[in-house]
Amino acid sequence: MHSTPGQYTHFPSSLRKEQHIDHHIAALVDLLKRPESHLPYYNDVLRADFTMISDDDLYRLAIFLGSVAMVLIVVYHFFEVNSQEDSALAAKAAKATPVQQTPAVGKTLGATR
Repeated sequence: MHSTPGQYTHFPSSLRKEQHIDHHIAALVDLLKRPESHLPYYNDVLRADFTMISDDDLYRLAIFLGSVAMVLIVVYHFFEVNSQEDSALAAKAAKATPVQQTPAVGKTLGATR
């Protein structure tokens, strides 16, 4: 009971479970072997050769990212220290007079017991 790829054959209930499973496995293998597979992403994943990152590559990546972070911190502080405040805000702050706080109720200034 072999079918051509892409066709579904309904099995009668008299077939054994192993034969039914074998047919589905064969159909899946046929589907993945076809170049026009409907599952291109999964097909690529099944055929990909994955390797784990080596210790040397991980070490180089950590050193590079740490160096970039430190350079960005230094650049940020350089711009923060050398930034000029808005001249209108600085002039307004220089002209402002401090407001004196009113004394609390029931207390007099300069009174001692």
